Amino acid sequence: MRKLLVLRVLARISGGIFKLITTKLIIGLVVSIVSNLNMKQPCKNCPFKNSVKFALSPEKAHNILQAITHDKAFHCHKTVDYSESSEGKVTPDSKLCFGAVLFLENTVAGGCRSNVMFRFGLMRQEFNISDLRQDENVYQSFDEFLSEVTY
Repeated sequence: MRKLLVLRVLARISGGIFKLITTKLIIGLVVSIVSNLNMKQPCKNCPFKNSVKFALSPEKAHNILQAITHDKAFHCHKTVDYSESSEGKVTPDSKLCFGAVLFLENTVAGGCRSNVMFRFGLMRQEFNISDLRQDENVYQSFDEFLSEVTY
Protein backbone atom coordinates (compact mmCIF):
# COMPACT_ATOMS: atom_id res chain seq x y z
CA MET A 1 0.00 0.00 0.00
CA ARG A 2 2.82 2.38 0.90
CA LYS A 3 4.60 1.65 -2.41
CA LEU A 4 1.43 2.47 -4.30
CA LEU A 5 1.11 5.81 -2.51
CA VAL A 6 4.76 6.65 -3.21
CA LEU A 7 4.29 5.76 -6.89
CA ARG A 8 1.18 7.94 -7.13
CA VAL A 9 3.04 10.90 -5.58
CA LEU A 10 6.00 10.39 -7.93
CA ALA A 11 3.67 10.15 -10.94
CA ARG A 12 1.97 13.40 -9.95
CA ILE A 13 5.28 15.20 -9.43
CA SER A 14 6.82 13.89 -12.65
CA GLY A 15 3.66 14.76 -14.60
CA GLY A 16 3.86 18.34 -13.32
CA ILE A 17 7.55 18.56 -14.14
CA PHE A 18 6.88 17.15 -17.61
CA LYS A 19 4.17 19.77 -18.21
CA LEU A 20 6.47 22.54 -16.97
CA ILE A 21 9.38 21.39 -19.14
CA THR A 22 7.11 20.94 -22.16
CA THR A 23 5.62 24.42 -21.69
CA LYS A 24 9.08 26.00 -21.35
CA LEU A 25 10.29 24.18 -24.47
CA ILE A 26 7.31 25.36 -26.51
CA ILE A 27 7.69 28.96 -25.31
CA GLY A 28 11.44 28.81 -26.04
CA LEU A 29 10.78 27.47 -29.52
CA VAL A 30 8.26 30.22 -30.30
CA VAL A 31 10.63 32.92 -28.99
CA SER A 32 13.47 31.43 -31.02
CA ILE A 33 11.42 31.36 -34.22
CA VAL A 34 10.17 34.93 -33.74
CA SER A 35 13.59 36.28 -32.79
CA ASN A 36 15.25 34.76 -35.85
CA LEU A 37 13.08 36.77 -38.21
CA ASN A 38 14.78 39.68 -39.92
CA MET A 39 13.75 43.00 -38.48
CA LYS A 40 12.46 45.51 -41.02
CA GLN A 41 10.55 47.88 -38.73
CA PRO A 42 10.99 49.15 -35.19
CA CYS A 43 8.65 47.33 -32.80
CA LYS A 44 5.33 48.91 -31.88
CA ASN A 45 6.61 50.52 -28.68
CA CYS A 46 10.25 51.15 -29.61
CA PRO A 47 11.77 54.03 -27.61
CA PHE A 48 13.29 55.44 -30.82
CA LYS A 49 9.89 55.94 -32.47
CA ASN A 50 8.71 59.51 -32.11
CA SER A 51 5.10 58.36 -31.66
CA VAL A 52 5.98 56.37 -28.52
CA LYS A 53 6.15 58.19 -25.21
CA PHE A 54 8.92 56.81 -23.03
CA ALA A 55 10.05 57.97 -19.61
CA LEU A 56 13.77 57.40 -19.25
CA SER A 57 16.04 59.10 -16.79
CA PRO A 58 18.35 61.63 -18.45
CA GLU A 59 21.29 59.42 -17.44
CA LYS A 60 19.75 56.33 -19.10
CA ALA A 61 18.96 58.24 -22.29
CA HIS A 62 22.52 59.63 -22.46
CA ASN A 63 23.94 56.15 -21.81
CA ILE A 64 21.91 54.74 -24.70
CA LEU A 65 23.17 57.44 -27.07
CA GLN A 66 26.72 57.01 -25.78
CA ALA A 67 26.52 53.25 -26.39
CA ILE A 68 25.16 53.35 -29.92
CA THR A 69 27.66 56.03 -31.00
CA HIS A 70 30.63 54.21 -29.46
CA ASP A 71 30.44 50.71 -30.97
CA LYS A 72 28.21 49.18 -28.30
CA ALA A 73 25.22 47.00 -29.06
CA PHE A 74 21.72 48.14 -28.15
CA HIS A 75 19.22 45.31 -28.12
CA CYS A 76 15.48 45.38 -28.71
CA HIS A 77 13.72 45.47 -25.34
CA LYS A 78 11.40 42.69 -26.55
CA THR A 79 14.35 40.32 -26.95
CA VAL A 80 16.05 41.06 -23.61
CA ASP A 81 15.39 38.86 -20.56
CA TYR A 82 13.98 40.97 -17.69
CA SER A 83 13.13 38.03 -15.42
CA GLU A 84 16.01 38.66 -12.99
CA SER A 85 16.63 42.41 -13.27
CA SER A 86 14.95 45.60 -14.42
CA GLU A 87 18.14 46.34 -16.38
CA GLY A 88 17.62 43.16 -18.38
CA LYS A 89 20.02 40.51 -19.58
CA VAL A 90 21.07 40.03 -23.18
CA THR A 91 20.69 36.41 -24.25
CA PRO A 92 21.98 34.54 -27.31
CA ASP A 93 18.54 35.12 -28.86
CA SER A 94 18.56 38.90 -28.26
CA LYS A 95 18.40 41.01 -31.41
CA LEU A 96 19.66 44.50 -32.12
CA CYS A 97 17.09 47.27 -31.84
CA PHE A 98 15.97 48.18 -35.35
CA GLY A 99 14.71 51.52 -34.07
CA ALA A 100 18.28 52.31 -32.98
CA VAL A 101 19.49 51.17 -36.41
CA LEU A 102 17.15 53.64 -38.14
CA PHE A 103 17.93 56.36 -35.59
CA LEU A 104 21.61 56.06 -36.53
CA GLU A 105 20.64 56.17 -40.21
CA ASN A 106 18.83 59.46 -39.47
CA THR A 107 21.45 61.10 -37.28
CA VAL A 108 25.01 59.86 -37.87
CA ALA A 109 27.27 60.03 -40.91
CA GLY A 110 27.62 56.43 -42.07
CA GLY A 111 24.38 55.48 -40.35
CA CYS A 112 24.30 52.22 -38.44
CA ARG A 113 27.44 51.09 -40.26
CA SER A 114 29.34 53.61 -38.10
CA ASN A 115 28.80 51.21 -35.15
CA VAL A 116 30.84 47.98 -35.13
CA MET A 117 28.14 45.98 -33.33
CA PHE A 118 25.50 47.04 -35.83
CA ARG A 119 27.84 46.06 -38.68
CA PHE A 120 28.02 42.61 -37.04
CA GLY A 121 24.21 42.63 -37.03
CA LEU A 122 24.28 43.20 -40.78
CA MET A 123 26.75 40.32 -41.20
CA ARG A 124 24.53 38.05 -39.03
CA GLN A 125 21.61 39.15 -41.21
CA GLU A 126 19.55 40.47 -38.30
CA PHE A 127 18.52 43.10 -40.82
CA ASN A 128 19.33 43.72 -44.47
CA ILE A 129 21.18 46.60 -46.06
CA SER A 130 18.13 47.13 -48.29
CA ASP A 131 16.01 47.80 -45.16
CA LEU A 132 18.15 50.78 -44.12
CA ARG A 133 16.53 54.13 -44.79
CA GLN A 134 15.84 57.57 -43.43
CA ASP A 135 12.68 57.12 -41.39
CA GLU A 136 10.47 60.01 -40.29
CA ASN A 137 8.82 57.79 -37.64
CA VAL A 138 12.11 57.65 -35.73
CA TYR A 139 13.70 60.62 -33.95
CA GLN A 140 15.66 62.84 -36.31
CA SER A 141 18.27 64.17 -33.88
CA PHE A 142 19.97 63.49 -30.56
CA ASP A 143 18.39 66.60 -29.05
CA GLU A 144 14.90 65.54 -30.14
CA PHE A 145 15.45 62.06 -28.65
CA LEU A 146 16.72 63.46 -25.35
CA SER A 147 13.97 66.05 -24.99
CA GLU A 148 11.17 63.60 -25.78
CA VAL A 149 12.16 60.46 -23.85
CA THR A 150 13.53 61.91 -20.64
CA TYR A 151 11.52 63.02 -17.63
